[in-house]
Amino acid sequence: MGVDYDAIHIRNTDYKSEYATFLERVKMKTLGRRILLCTDNPDVIYLAKETMKQTEIVEIEKYFPKSKRKSGPLHFQWGMSKETIQLNNIIMLADLIGMAKSKNLFYPNLTENIHLARFSGFSLLAENLKSRPALIDSLMGVNI
Repeated sequence: MGVDYDAIHIRNTDYKSEYATFLERVKMKTLGRRILLCTDNPDVIYLAKETMKQTEIVEIEKYFPKSKRKSGPLHFQWGMSKETIQLNNIIMLADLIGMAKSKNLFYPNLTENIHLARFSGFSLLAENLKSRPALIDSLMGVNI
């Protein structure tokens, strides 16, 4: 990714957000920038690439778990092979570190969730880590 990129995190499986409206709002703030897109929903990736055509969207390829009804969050990994679980966990950590190392981090308000949270906990964790770059460097084994 380099050092000059922005990140967007959109959670939209068991938690819901108005991600289409959010992407339209963020589009002008990120115009021409490289964006790390982190999401638990493949529909978000498609819409982001359609909405933000003048922005380079990068995502880490994931295995999206499917139930009979819909996509599930990446951390719902029941019934997956041990190898797929391990790979998805590494990918989620890479997303987290990528968001924490970004120049700007964007994430929408949640509109529906069972915990009545305003934001995804993963977004808040990334924001918290972003404010502590020395901690991220230490976790990654980078000499400070």
